[in-house]
Amino acid sequence: MFVQELSPSLFLFAAMCGGGGSPDPVSEVTSPAGWTCDEIQLMTRVELSILQDCSTDDQCDTVLDDTGVCATDDLVIQGRYDFGDGFIYEMLDEADAIDCDMSFITPGDCPTFAVMGCIDGTCGWR
Repeated sequence: MFVQELSPSLFLFAAMCGGGGSPDPVSEVTSPAGWTCDEIQLMTRVELSILQDCSTDDQCDTVLDDTGVCATDDLVIQGRYDFGDGFIYEMLDEADAIDCDMSFITPGDCPTFAVMGCIDGTCGWR
């Protein structure tokens, strides 16, 4: 089941019930769809964890542009995803609308030649 098929309230429930410690302060600025930056970041992390999960190299065939410092540092995800109405892109657009920091942790390496593949169960560059 894809994340976009789940109710957004399920994400909020999971976020509020998921961890110990005090919760992060809730942002009062909301996106055009009504999401706070914290909610957008949470849902994007969940979606990426699903989209980057793999078991074979051929599953990892799509680059999520502008998420790294160069083309061969951008995040790699599974091509099974429907990018026409893709939830990940909706969340990134919502983040842009409110200047929400969507920095992605990437290695920062920019090899001249790299191929996409499944590395220890996660899509990436080799």
